Amino acid sequence: MDYNSHLSGPSNHWYSRLEINGYKGPVTVTWKLQQKAGLSSWKDTPSAIMTTSIVLSGSVQNVYATNDGVYSSANYDWRQDAPAPGTDRVVTTVMA
Repeated sequence: MDYNSHLSGPSNHWYSRLEINGYKGPVTVTWKLQQKAGLSSWKDTPSAIMTTSIVLSGSVQNVYATNDGVYSSANYDWRQDAPAPGTDRVVTTVMA
């Protein structure tokens, strides 16, 4: 998911959701904010990393950027960590 923080402005919230299908069991999802650094390169934003622990059901399931993966008002707002105007994205890694 790419997000242009310059066009959206600093007052807009920015949340993430990951859809997973076909795996049943506990997983850890690591969410990381990156900013475009060049034509095809991305730079990590060190302060913008969070981890979600959740047990997946095996069917289509939405996982949100919260501690437990459930949609709530605690969904991580990436806007607070966007380092500067530009193009940003959230990269996820899922570990079983």
